[in-house]
Amino acid sequence: MPRPALRRLIQAGLVLGAFSLRFGVVAGARAQTESLNVSRDPTQELNVSKIDLVTIFGGWAKARPIHFGDGSTFDQFYRPAL
Repeated sequence: MPRPALRRLIQAGLVLGAFSLRFGVVAGARAQTESLNVSRDPTQELNVSKIDLVTIFGGWAKARPIHFGDGSTFDQFYRPAL
């Protein structure tokens, strides 16, 4: 390849690379952020209803001895509220 043609090719690549860095990445990040739309509530899309966990596990008084009553560090410092 002749030197002038190679030089033009390299310059075109540098210009394209600089353009991509300046506009492509920024525009892509902006488009991605807008498509995520962080402000919306995910529970509305999933149609998730609220679940009362006390009815599932029987409350803290029942869950504590089953899941945490093994004499671990947690049991050494935790005192149930009266």
